[in-house]
Amino acid sequence: MNVLIADDDLVIQQFIKDGFVKAGHQVEVGSDGKEALFLATTETFDLMILDRMMPHLEGLDLVQILRKQGHKVPIIILSALAETGDKVDGLKAGGDDYLTKPFAFEELLVRAELLYERFKIIEETQEQTKLMCQDLEVDCVAHEVKRGGNVIPLQAKEYQLLLYLLQNKNQVISRSMLLEKVWEYNFDPQTNVIDVHVSRLRTKLEIEGAPNPIQTVRGFGYVIKDK
Repeated sequence: MNVLIADDDLVIQQFIKDGFVKAGHQVEVGSDGKEALFLATTETFDLMILDRMMPHLEGLDLVQILRKQGHKVPIIILSALAETGDKVDGLKAGGDDYLTKPFAFEELLVRAELLYERFKIIEETQEQTKLMCQDLEVDCVAHEVKRGGNVIPLQAKEYQLLLYLLQNKNQVISRSMLLEKVWEYNFDPQTNVIDVHVSRLRTKLEIEGAPNPIQTVRGFGYVIKDK
């Protein structure tokens, strides 16, 4: 686990860093809010532990900036402010957990590792329910297709066709495979059902000035590529 620790109290900062390193984790440290923001937006972290009261940029403001920028990394807020309202403010700002000072390092470590594990499970679940390729996204739960952020309404077979191509992206899929897997027919060399549906689907996925995500491989079939 790669952890960012930001605290202007250098004694506490070193104390936390030593404990996480001893537990086998990688650690980067920041001594104020602006330094922490720079690190958080230029490096990739699995978890952040942020002091609430820091110079140059207050901890809750830092959390709000990161959330507005789309950073989903789990964040634990550390603070000497221990009132219920203070904790509520921290969680509303976008913190995932709130631990008051003074604290036992063992508790912080357990909270951090459990939070990270929960976050990984959520990410893995989301990956299973969403298929993405460049600016094309399919929500397999809502049966919703988007390209460039815009919802594209599809008929049932068009959706199933796109889903199968995305599930096998970067692989050339033959017409016979599509007929068998999507229509559950044995191959009929005379049918043009595949070409008709692919043509309709390509038209719906068109964006002016951008290449179509479905490419024709002459003599073989169709493919959706990452690039």
